[in-house]
Amino acid sequence: MSDIHDGPCSPHFAPLPFAGNANLSTLAAAAATAVPAGMTAEMAAALGHAPGGRCTSWGISFDIGNVVILSDKPVSVEISPIQARWLVFLHTSDIRPLSPGPGGIISPLRGSGQLAEHAADYVVYYAGGAEARVEIRRRRQLGPFDREWGENCFEAVAHHKPYPSRTAGEQLLPDWGWTQARVMPAAVLAVLEADAVLTVERMAEHLLALVRPPAAE
Repeated sequence: MSDIHDGPCSPHFAPLPFAGNANLSTLAAAAATAVPAGMTAEMAAALGHAPGGRCTSWGISFDIGNVVILSDKPVSVEISPIQARWLVFLHTSDIRPLSPGPGGIISPLRGSGQLAEHAADYVVYYAGGAEARVEIRRRRQLGPFDREWGENCFEAVAHHKPYPSRTAGEQLLPDWGWTQARVMPAAVLAVLEADAVLTVERMAEHLLALVRPPAAE
């Protein structure tokens, strides 16, 4: 499990302890030999990267111990009675692959995040007997643990604030910086086979021809 510390903790929020029905560390260890029931292989492989322990998300403190896994049956969670203006849920969903219908047509096309599909209902019970029911829809209030670019939620955010990252060609790897010159570094060329070297050289000559200024008349 990984701990997330996304900014200083706000004094206006406090974690609510509860007894969950699953331990992510145990599931991650078991997933090494078999995919847990009701879970895709992709999510099972990512369990080790889930946040755990004392975490801070967007300045809100969470204390993640055992979690609640909801599949095909209702689950109830009891907490000590509290008075609060907000309840903030740190939750995610498994991926939902698109399923083509007759003729291979996907309709309606909700995207890989299954936009607006009804995923669950959260029901909050009050001490006086009243209850509040909230619909949880995909890419509205709930997003998958892994998503494609642009498949964001409209009424929820990721568990950490956005942060800059280097482009693919500017990562700290042996070929760092090649995107600036658009040519392979000499160290990389030295380990390539002869035919590959010729190919890269031709590519480099072609690129140089594109940027070379025209000859003076």
